[in-house]
Amino acid sequence: MRISDPNKLVGRVMSVKAGQDMTEIVIDVGDQAVTATITKGAFDAMNLSEGDEIFAMFNSTSVSLIRGDVDEHHRDNRAYRKYGAYGSGAYAGDYGVYGV
Repeated sequence: MRISDPNKLVGRVMSVKAGQDMTEIVIDVGDQAVTATITKGAFDAMNLSEGDEIFAMFNSTSVSLIRGDVDEHHRDNRAYRKYGAYGSGAYAGDYGVYGV
C-alpha cells in the first residue's frame, strides 16, 4: 500500500483505554497528542502497548478545519483522529484540526 507522507502522522502510544467494544489510544505525534478510537478487534490484532511506535493515517479529503473555541471533549487535543475497523482492516473516520 502506498500512502503519501502528508496523510500519516508518526508517533508513540502514550496511553490505552480499553472499553467493552472500542479502545481509545492517545498517540504522541511530537507537538501534540492525537486520539484514535478503534474497535477492540482491531486493537487486539495490532497488539499495541504504551511506547509502541505507530502511524496514524487519514484520508486527506476527510480533513475538517474548525476555527473558534474547542469544545470540552477535545480541549486537550488540538488535532484529533477517530479510527474504526471494518472487518479485518481499519477504515478512515474523521479528522479535525482546530485553529485558534
